[in-house]
Amino acid sequence: ATVITNSGTISGTADGILVNTDALGAIITNNATGTISGNYGIQSATGGSVVNNGTITGADGDGVRLSGTQDATVTLGATSTTGGTSQAVQFEGTGTNTLNVVAGATANGELQGSEGAGATNILNLSGAADAFSVLDALNFAQVNVMGGVFDLSADSTNIGAVSITGGTLLVNSAATGPIAVSDDGTLGGSGSGGAPTISNGGTINPGDAGEVGE
Repeated sequence: ATVITNSGTISGTADGILVNTDALGAIITNNATGTISGNYGIQSATGGSVVNNGTITGADGDGVRLSGTQDATVTLGATSTTGGTSQAVQFEGTGTNTLNVVAGATANGELQGSEGAGATNILNLSGAADAFSVLDALNFAQVNVMGGVFDLSADSTNIGAVSITGGTLLVNSAATGPIAVSDDGTLGGSGSGGAPTISNGGTINPGDAGEVGE
């Protein structure tokens, strides 16, 4: 696999980093001091893995765009900023696409799962109890909340089943699939979602519950 680790500055006119079809399973890590920029920050035609703890910017496109038939994973660390004039993160592949977001991460733009035939899109949310992120998420069949505080904004659409086992999810989007809240999880927000199931110590914040469950 192609391995790229950046702690400095990578910039390009078209792409900061471009992974073509002959480089399968690229692993790209952008450390906290790293900056990657271009019209597209990172593009890969063969899925792979991107871990951002620094800054990735798409000046005239997506921050991170992953396509192809291979599985793809993007992790946005708590210190990261990822943005684009189109999407912050765009999956376009037909494999399993996994987006991991750690509370505190900044996403300037939408986080979009693939609409490709056969694609599976998963959004995992975690982090410290006092860390917060606002997300515009689209096309994720499964959302797993394990820690942190996350605001699923009003621009979020096509969200499937939600599992909250830790942390807090504020559902301010128009709709989600069924929501299961258990263990140390908390559900709030002023949007609308599938009827919640509460078990094993899960909590609905009554001051913030809004229309959740209608």
